[in-house]
Amino acid sequence: MSLEEDRSVKPENARRKLLRAALAVIRAKGYSATSVDDLCAAAGVTKGAFFHHFPSKEALFAEIMVQLWDSSAAQVDLAYHPARPLRAQLLELLWQKLRMLCSARFVDLARLAFAAPIPSPARARAAVAPWGARDARAQLCLHAGAAGGLL
Repeated sequence: MSLEEDRSVKPENARRKLLRAALAVIRAKGYSATSVDDLCAAAGVTKGAFFHHFPSKEALFAEIMVQLWDSSAAQVDLAYHPARPLRAQLLELLWQKLRMLCSARFVDLARLAFAAPIPSPARARAAVAPWGARDARAQLCLHAGAAGGLL
């Protein structure tokens, strides 16, 4: 890529391009076989742009995982509603979870997560930690049901 071409890629577009390209390249080649050079070539950005947005390939991969999880989890209403019957809420949560597990975004997430081990245990924990925090509705419903004598 020439310097003139590089200036035409705005920073916010470079990040978005890297995320989009990384998803496609890692899906096609696998995490281990994908290099930063591969990602930059596919996104049409320089290595400098890559390292401006991400400190490593691992960090980029972790961001992809978070975005896939967020888009999958967005399909599930995690709020507890005290005025609604507990049984109805738990059944609805179950159906929402099943729909999420069958969604194309979640299938992408699972394929990437199982196919691409994150070499650093600390980074793997950091990438997965938000998932549990966002998935507390069932616990809220059960605790509320128990406290209200519904269970």
